[in-house]
Amino acid sequence: EVNATINTPWSVTTASDKHSYGTVNAYLVRTESSVSRTALAAGGEMTVTSKKTFDPASGLTLTEEQDAAGQKDCVRTEYAPNTEAWILNLPKRVEKVSTGCSQTPVRTGDPKTTDVVSDVRATFDNQAWGAAPTKGDVTRTQRVTGYTTAGAAELQTVSTATYDALGRPVDQFDSAGTRTKHAQYTPAVGGPLTRTVESNALGHTVTNDLSPEWGLRTLTIDPNGNRTELAYDALGRLTDV
Repeated sequence: EVNATINTPWSVTTASDKHSYGTVNAYLVRTESSVSRTALAAGGEMTVTSKKTFDPASGLTLTEEQDAAGQKDCVRTEYAPNTEAWILNLPKRVEKVSTGCSQTPVRTGDPKTTDVVSDVRATFDNQAWGAAPTKGDVTRTQRVTGYTTAGAAELQTVSTATYDALGRPVDQFDSAGTRTKHAQYTPAVGGPLTRTVESNALGHTVTNDLSPEWGLRTLTIDPNGNRTELAYDALGRLTDV
């Protein structure tokens, strides 16, 4: 045997329907744990165990623990659900720590003592962090750079973004506030989309023309002005470049 994996399922009953012949149940099923073993050239084997916990209402992953030869790490995901709009799966925070998920991690600003590997937070629709999204556009991304003596997280804004009325990204900015990407769409309102023009921080642009029938790219003009044209048959299959 070179390698093998054993998966253990997790399930929760989501609905039941009683009939004369019995009760029919519907289940939400996920993989709760996975144990992988790989044979080593020097003999023996390496075993890696992955364990997850889930939100019983949505089935979304809440924690995921990796254990490789006793070295554990844990990823915790927090969501900002909007149950009225059924926007449930957007994470507002993803934290990775170098301990098991059952342990309380040490959070300090000292890389020698902290258990925190990374901590990234997302803000939606120009609201305060933690507010439930109304559209689902990530308008600010932050990361934890340290902690105060009182234990409060110190945050650095990694990027911000703006979107048009259709939820398409228009501008992206880096941590210094420099615009790194700008996008234009034709038509700007409504559709179908026929052209996009994207530019970077240096003003280099890439233009793409799209076939409204298929949504396929028919022309690309790169920053040097070079043109690439593409043709398709009646079934949308590429025929010529």
